[in-house]
Amino acid sequence: MTSEIERRTECAPRPDLTQAEVRRLLDAGEALLSREGGTLTVRAKALHELGVRLQKGRFHLAILGQFKRGKSSFINALLGEPLLPTAIVPLTALPTFVRAGPTREASVHFEGDRPASTVRADSAQKIASFIGRYVAEPSNPHNREGVERVEVRHPSSLLMHGVVLIDTPGVGSTFRHNTEATLNFLPQCDAALFIVSADPPITEVELAFLKEVKSKVQRIVFVLNKADLLSAEEQTIALEFLRR
Repeated sequence: MTSEIERRTECAPRPDLTQAEVRRLLDAGEALLSREGGTLTVRAKALHELGVRLQKGRFHLAILGQFKRGKSSFINALLGEPLLPTAIVPLTALPTFVRAGPTREASVHFEGDRPASTVRADSAQKIASFIGRYVAEPSNPHNREGVERVEVRHPSSLLMHGVVLIDTPGVGSTFRHNTEATLNFLPQCDAALFIVSADPPITEVELAFLKEVKSKVQRIVFVLNKADLLSAEEQTIALEFLRR
């Protein structure tokens, strides 16, 4: 089985592949994995989703960082309003996808046959409140609700050209399953923004996480959050420390 897939996809690294050729490779891999069944159906689903992203021109940008570094607040700032919930306690191990849409809308997709729950609202606060019921650890501990993913649509011009922002669970909190969920999800991302903070400086936990991230994401851009709390001199010192 493995050798058959390798034989059919060994040309995948070629830089001159057309989109149609890449799509045929993805379809062939999905068909092989689906035919085998069992645990490989998960891999087949991943290839299918990759094909959909390729067809629709979506660019998955993950927002990574330690718990309480301000990842959700950073996305809210990009969107111009508090669309995603922020909390003083860890959020559960669920990535939230934010993509373009004509109105504010949030959908919670569940594992199995349970239908999705969707809400449309004029205010960002109502969307954040709805999402919080499913992604906050106190209301959905260890994902007992069986949520598979959360999707949010927003009419921001930032998202209109296919960019999908992905708010990931914070690492380094009291819940190891949050860190594991983020690492398992990263291969689906095209690039990542790694959020660090001016206060406190980067920690050993973040450096250890970054070492794991480097093998899973090809492009990483670092964002120094809360820099406005520092003087100009302190900003220079903080940046030099981060570069080292």
